[in-house]
Amino acid sequence: MTFLRRTALISSLLFVLPSCERAQPVGKSSDEAALQALHKSLEWLAANPPNPAYAKLCEIGTDAWSWAQIAKLHPSAAVRERAKQEARKRLGQLEPAIELTPVALSYWVVLLRSMNGVGIDTSRYLAALSESDLRQALTEMSPTTALWTSGLLRFAGIAIEFDPAATEVAMGAAASDWVPTVRSAYAIFHEIAAVTDLGRVTPRVFNERQLDFVRRALPQLLRVCIAAQDTDAAGEVLIASAILDQRGRRYYVDGMRWLLAQQQSDGTYRSGRDGERASAPSSFRHIVLIGSWAVLESLQRPPRGEIWKPSTRLGSMLAIAR
Repeated sequence: MTFLRRTALISSLLFVLPSCERAQPVGKSSDEAALQALHKSLEWLAANPPNPAYAKLCEIGTDAWSWAQIAKLHPSAAVRERAKQEARKRLGQLEPAIELTPVALSYWVVLLRSMNGVGIDTSRYLAALSESDLRQALTEMSPTTALWTSGLLRFAGIAIEFDPAATEVAMGAAASDWVPTVRSAYAIFHEIAAVTDLGRVTPRVFNERQLDFVRRALPQLLRVCIAAQDTDAAGEVLIASAILDQRGRRYYVDGMRWLLAQQQSDGTYRSGRDGERASAPSSFRHIVLIGSWAVLESLQRPPRGEIWKPSTRLGSMLAIAR
C-alpha cells in the first residue's frame, strides 16, 4: 500500500470513527473506552498493512482476520462496511496453494470462515482441501489444534470427524486435580472458539458438564494470565468468556478494564512477552487481533446484572460513527 493510499484509508476511518480527542481521560464508561480502543487499533491496522510480496501466511492471515472480525462485530455499520472492503482486498489475494502443515491449516480454516463472512466465494479453496489427506494431517496436530481445524472446516463446508476426548476442555472436566495455566488458557480459548464457529453458534461438541467446567475455570485462567502479564492469553480468556455469555460477571468486567489499560497510544497492547518481540508491525499483529476481538465482543449485547454501567453517550457516539 502506498503512502497516499494508506493516508487516505486512515482519513476515511477517522471520518466514520469518533475522535480520540473527545475521550474523557477519567471516569469514562466501559463502552466508551471500548470504542476509543477500537478507534486506535483501527488506525494502527490501517497504517501497518503487511506487504504481500514477502509477508508470511500467518501475518497476512492475522491482518485479514482482524479486519474480518471488525466487519462482523463493530457496532457502526459504516465501519463494518469499510472493514469488509479491507478484508476482501487482503483475502482476495490468497491463492489456494494450501500446505498440510498444522500451522498453515490452522490459519487457512479461519481464513475460509473470514472469506465466508465478507462474501468471498471459497469453492476453489474447498476443492483444493477436499483433494488433500486431511485426516492424516489431523493426526499430526495436538488435540486442540485438531479440534480447531476440524471444527472450523466443518463450518466452512468440509465435514470431518474428530474425537474431542483428549482436548483441554474434556480432560480438565474429567480431572479432579486440574490446575489453570497460561497454556491451558490458550487451549481452552481455541477449543471454545472452534466449536462455536468463532462465537457465531451455541457449542454442541462439548456437553453441559464440560461447559460448566469451562465457565468455572475462566476466572482462574484470567487471574493466571494477568499475573503472568500475558495480554494475548488474557484477551483470549475474555473472548471465550464473552462467547459463553459471562459478560456480566465481576471477573469479566475487571478483566476488560485491565485489558483496556494495557493498550498503548499507537493502538497495540503491551505484554509481559514484549521482551520477545521485535519492533516490526508483524510482532504486534496477533495482540492487535486478540485485543480488538475481545473489545468487540464486550460491545455485542448488554451483559446481565448491574456491574456494567452503559454510557448514555454510546448512542450519540455511534451516531457520529455512522
